[in-house]
Amino acid sequence: MLSDMTESSESRYYNGSGKIINLRIGSMRVQCTVHEIPLSRVHMKLQWLLWDSKTFLHCIKFCVRQFRVNLCNAVYFEAEEKTCLHLLLNATQALYEYSESKEETAHFIEKCVEVEEQQEYQDGSAINRIQPDETSISSPSRPISSTTHNVREQELDFFHYVAAENVKERYVKLYEFFEICEVQLLNIDIIRNAFAIEIPRKIYSLNRCLHICRRHTSCIAILFSQLHHQCKKVFKGRSRNSILVHANETVVALKECYKGKNFILSSF
Repeated sequence: MLSDMTESSESRYYNGSGKIINLRIGSMRVQCTVHEIPLSRVHMKLQWLLWDSKTFLHCIKFCVRQFRVNLCNAVYFEAEEKTCLHLLLNATQALYEYSESKEETAHFIEKCVEVEEQQEYQDGSAINRIQPDETSISSPSRPISSTTHNVREQELDFFHYVAAENVKERYVKLYEFFEICEVQLLNIDIIRNAFAIEIPRKIYSLNRCLHICRRHTSCIAILFSQLHHQCKKVFKGRSRNSILVHANETVVALKECYKGKNFILSSF
């Protein structure tokens, strides 16, 4: 995936080579050393976020945004599905303790440093520079208010029948929309007056499932099964409709979303 970038310097870790790439993050320019490493089962247990990504460059750039705050240091990009999985790996294990027989690979970010404009031009003689339009994050599928956006203003009391002790309030970050969203974790066995639509592919994180729901105006909640990697979107239905919640499923209601970045988030 880094084959279309010319490397300017290289450091060896067994059969892995470190490649330097240039990225623009906001007003900053950064140079990152990235290693292609075999993807292991252990790595998949350390996933942080799964989201849609047009290209590998989108994928790696978004991880670099979280690199400084230790929320992401590796990515697995699936070109066919156009998905980007963020990982948080142990550096020693990532660079040294792996089997070379693995076919699937991830890309581990060893380090990133901010560089001056002039320095980048000097160092970039052997590096393909990445243009801003190649690395910008794609816009959400529908317009979003620049201040506060009430996701389901008319549906905020849809789960009024759930006892207070069975409701936990949380905040999660939906990176694709650049939003902080208020959600409710519901400990219930049945969802009344609603119907569900299952996503016909495997979804590996609750956060990704919430992203899918967020794209649809009428989606009010999700049913997510980590065991089966299954995501269902929940919609308001008629009074005779109900959804049985299985033991391995988590019910999360999407309430309100806000533009912002200074929230302490619970990990999903």
